[in-house]
Amino acid sequence: MSDVLIASTGSYRFDIDALQAAASSRWPGMRRFDGAGSGDGQLQHVGADNRLLDVTSLRAGHGLGVEGDPERVAEFMAWLTTQPGFPSDGSIEVYNWALDIMHLAPGAQVGELLASLP
Repeated sequence: MSDVLIASTGSYRFDIDALQAAASSRWPGMRRFDGAGSGDGQLQHVGADNRLLDVTSLRAGHGLGVEGDPERVAEFMAWLTTQPGFPSDGSIEVYNWALDIMHLAPGAQVGELLASLP
């Protein structure tokens, strides 16, 4: 199980409403739970194979917590980089994935993300 933090260190903010709309077409059956505590909301998808993808938006869109098996997390991260407005300036950082902090860039591929795992 992978548990990563995707953080914006620049002006970009993750919009949980826009992510939900786009993710629901990519992962039919994606469910949303209203924010509680330090988050703005949570998206959750359980695949036909019972593998979970859980995405939690941090308050004010400064980051996303993503949990799931490595393949599902990599698939989500790659998909995320294809969303409109995703920054190319290196300001999106991923923690707890690779040995070092990783910068997520537009067009990231699932294979290259999985290859960066220790």
